[in-house]
Amino acid sequence: MLGKLCFITDPLTMVYGPLQPPLLIAKELRNRYEIEFITVMVTKEIQEYLNNLGFRVESLKKRFCFSGSLQYFEAWLRQVNLKLNQDAIIINFSNSIMTTPCHIYYGLGPITKALNDMLPDFGRLYKFTYRLLKKPLHYLEKKRFKELTSSPETFIACSTFCAEMYRDFGIHADKVIFPPIDTMCFNHKSSKPSGDYVLAYFGKETPFHVLKRVADWGIKLKIFGSKMADLSLKHRNMEILGKVTEQELVDLYSNALFTIFPFNHEPFGYIPVESMACGTPVLTYRKQGPKETVVHGSTGWLVNNEDELIILAHKLWRDSYSSQMRQRARERSLIFDQKIIARQWLSLINNLEDLYVF
Repeated sequence: MLGKLCFITDPLTMVYGPLQPPLLIAKELRNRYEIEFITVMVTKEIQEYLNNLGFRVESLKKRFCFSGSLQYFEAWLRQVNLKLNQDAIIINFSNSIMTTPCHIYYGLGPITKALNDMLPDFGRLYKFTYRLLKKPLHYLEKKRFKELTSSPETFIACSTFCAEMYRDFGIHADKVIFPPIDTMCFNHKSSKPSGDYVLAYFGKETPFHVLKRVADWGIKLKIFGSKMADLSLKHRNMEILGKVTEQELVDLYSNALFTIFPFNHEPFGYIPVESMACGTPVLTYRKQGPKETVVHGSTGWLVNNEDELIILAHKLWRDSYSSQMRQRARERSLIFDQKIIARQWLSLINNLEDLYVF
């Protein structure tokens, strides 16, 4: 008879984002456990996708005023308290649902810490609004995290940097487990990469002016990300791709000379790890999550600030780098493979099963 796992998640609107860690872990453990997802809201497409994989999905069917990133913030503000009566191990991946009981809580980082780092790149209205609300939001989040982490047997952070952010709230993470990726999917597809462009991602954590400065230096950029549709921009050295399919993304990673990843806040960072999995080194900052995944001079380059990033990007565009870095990048990515990460989760779950009778 299979054991039971119950994954608690934020709104399920896409395969990426908050669904990716529990989904990849669930795929690896589904032969050992019956797995159910409980969420505040799920789209019909994602519901069918999860059902086809053999997972049950229970939605609280909450309605939201916003979409995208603002929807997760709205869900966080409207926190739900759930009392569960299940013969399952409860693993909470959510910032918006607090459950009783909860056996493992997986923290992806405090929202107010992210907002603080992103503030310089906010528009004027957002800056004004956030400054008014900053203190009450910080107090609210600290109070909630104290509640969220008071009951689980184990509190997991998604990176060492993430654990340090929680420590500022007076909360100690028992363990760090990195989010997983599918390295079978994200794999180098070309033995002879074209290398005639640099790949970049644009999202809420991306300071766009940095990418523009890179392009101004004559570096040809291909930029993906659904938020690019919000920018009406023309630049001779920028190709705006917008939202791309998974296969298109793998091809883009595989053929780029390198991936450039400027950011203002990143607890972990899927972009650098996916790029390395496709054999493409990464140029990014020596801080936060990417500092833990990219190995300077071996699988990419870590710099201290925006000016260093742009100068090194130009040098790499002009002079290239050792071809051995592509193989080392691929090898580095394998420590984040879903099978490796799932084994770490299985060890945790087995320890809980020894303590409880489910």
